Amino acid sequence: DVLVGVEAEAAVARLDPSAGVMFDAVWLDEGPGHTGRLLLVANHLVMDTVSWRVVLGDLASAFGELSAGRDAGLEPVVTSFRHWARGLAAQAGSAGRLGELAAWRGLWEGAGRVLGGLVLDPVRDVESSVRRVSVRVPVGVTAGLLGGVPAAFHAGVEDVLLAGLVGAVAGWEVAGGSSVFVVDVEGHGRVPLGEGDDLSRTVGWFTG
Repeated sequence: DVLVGVEAEAAVARLDPSAGVMFDAVWLDEGPGHTGRLLLVANHLVMDTVSWRVVLGDLASAFGELSAGRDAGLEPVVTSFRHWARGLAAQAGSAGRLGELAAWRGLWEGAGRVLGGLVLDPVRDVESSVRRVSVRVPVGVTAGLLGGVPAAFHAGVEDVLLAGLVGAVAGWEVAGGSSVFVVDVEGHGRVPLGEGDDLSRTVGWFTG
């Protein structure tokens, strides 16, 4: 395990996005009679969590086929990341999206104060001073959150959580004199942009 850690650090150090080095593979041979290990390291710019599942699944499938004496045939990738990225750029410059720009800017400019109303202190408000609170929620509540409520409103779990957040801060917003607050939401980004797009086997970083 110590050797794995050392080699992992060395592999990470070899990555160089500016030179196009985004991926590194190391075979750790443990000698006769022992199963070796394959170490894979990738820059986040080319791999998200779903991508790892695709790559590891393909490796397992290829290993099984080759071990059985068959060709390592893999399922095709319907939509490449390049195709998707070009479609995203085209959509960003489309008349429909540009027509939304004024509305989004107006929403941002009308946003209320920072949640809580405190002025950020660069000395006090640092990562080392962050306090984390963990709360256990009953199974019945989580079951409703993950299944019943989204199904009833034809929404996703994220929509339900955002609705809960709005309800929680509604009183604070009224007291603060503003009806708008901005939430920075990060999604998986794997959204088909055109008819026929299938990103289930596409490797890349889609986070948006």
